[in-house]
Amino acid sequence: MPSRPAFGRVLAKSCNRAGVPIKSDSEPLVAKASPAAPPDSIFNLAIEQEYIARAMRKGASNSPAAAMPGQILQSYCDSLTSLAPRIALAWIWFGDPDSLLVAPQIYSGRASEYARNLKIERNWLTAKGPVFRAIDGRRSEIFSISPWSVWKPWRQVARDHAICSVIALQLASSVDHRRGLLVMYSDTEQYFDFLGEQVFRSMADLFSVVLSKEARTD
Repeated sequence: MPSRPAFGRVLAKSCNRAGVPIKSDSEPLVAKASPAAPPDSIFNLAIEQEYIARAMRKGASNSPAAAMPGQILQSYCDSLTSLAPRIALAWIWFGDPDSLLVAPQIYSGRASEYARNLKIERNWLTAKGPVFRAIDGRRSEIFSISPWSVWKPWRQVARDHAICSVIALQLASSVDHRRGLLVMYSDTEQYFDFLGEQVFRSMADLFSVVLSKEARTD
């Protein structure tokens, strides 16, 4: 697998529940290539894939036909964070791609308090991060984070919720210029690498269809 960028030191092993790495390396800002083995000894790819599949089925079944797009996406996020235990947070933003400020509009998971207070201003540092890179055209972006990350909010969520990995996926309206984000956080290092970006890109494609429906009604 290709190497992944990181804000700060990269964790070589999974975090423990206090957000403290079992082992860390000393390379700043550059992630090592993903290992050939799963991220921890109890990681079972088939089981993790089934968790995601169940969450998507539940999200769809819990969304009535007359539901608003925001309600539909909230249902999916709730299902992902309740049925996939390694996903600690999922949040969504949708708006003007030239916006200088991004804040979660829909969120779910045990790290929801973090999302509730999160405001990401575009600057020289955040422009290198997954949120604005995805808005600016990257279809998906995976980053490693740690209690030593350069960006303060990531240090906070790593320490408070043992987050090790984040994926940001671009959402795009098919009827106007608006774009959005689906961002997910895991307490397992390289979780999104091992499940495969395509799994989450397909999810983002579905969410884009839902958001395009909202754009047609505006």
